[in-house]
Amino acid sequence: MIIKFDPHQMNAMLREDDDFVDYFTKEIMPRHLPSFANMAASPQAAEMTRWGRRYAEHFGFSDPVYQIHFVVLMWRIGPDFFLFEPYRTILEDRDQSEKQRMERCNLEPTMAQEGQAIARSKNDYWFPQYMRNNMLGVPYDDIEEQYLAEIEGKKGDAQ
Repeated sequence: MIIKFDPHQMNAMLREDDDFVDYFTKEIMPRHLPSFANMAASPQAAEMTRWGRRYAEHFGFSDPVYQIHFVVLMWRIGPDFFLFEPYRTILEDRDQSEKQRMERCNLEPTMAQEGQAIARSKNDYWFPQYMRNNMLGVPYDDIEEQYLAEIEGKKGDAQ
């Protein structure tokens, strides 16, 4: 299913991340991703959407409209949908426009291919800062490791 945007949506000022996230979580999620709409107001949804935009930029999508389409696919199929064929091949074809690539992502994959991507998706991609050597080049920041190190440090201080 290809999402259609009305002219007001198309002209929205979505250049700034905060505006993009606000628009996506308040307008796009309730309307086009109803199964996720209940978490749209959460800080996690905002962070996931913000990282989704970074992935869209990574794949060469600079127009906010196509960034929205990209992030919708992340929510609908999985945050790592771009790792699976045919999505990967389509997204890496930089000879085509953003519009052409996004149309292909919505039309070319078969139901079976989409189902495989959904079944194999890993939610880790929503938070690349917690993945070592992530594709976005975001520095690794494992808060669990830091927490465990703090606990070990406190144990050492108590002895």
